[in-house]
Amino acid sequence: MKSIKVKLLVAIITLFVVTLAALAGLNYWQAKKILTKDIEVEITNLVQNSGKEIGMWLAGTVTEMAAIARSPISVSGNLKEVETISREILSQAQTVSAATEEQSASMEEIASSSQNLAELAEQLQNVVSRFKV
Repeated sequence: MKSIKVKLLVAIITLFVVTLAALAGLNYWQAKKILTKDIEVEITNLVQNSGKEIGMWLAGTVTEMAAIARSPISVSGNLKEVETISREILSQAQTVSAATEEQSASMEEIASSSQNLAELAEQLQNVVSRFKV
């Protein structure tokens, strides 16, 4: 009598563990899909916003440079203004460069995290595949 109870208990526990493993695998794949989509959307928005900011900055700089080119330069006053504008342009270019580097670092970090996530998925799949019904 005890051996039937033990066998039945082992079968139920095995079935329970396999079911939990399958649910864990499904949960993992769904979470991975959702996170990957969210990351894609976030990166796309970040790149688009940065592109718009750079475009607006460039348009403003082109306008300023065109205004400088059209106006006659007197030796005393406008040279100082040109120097100020040039320094401002340099500062803004450095800001854009820093933002680009920051985005690049973020993308590398996301790629690394995605790789780690894929490795964990593979490990989980290997563990789940060990269970047979």
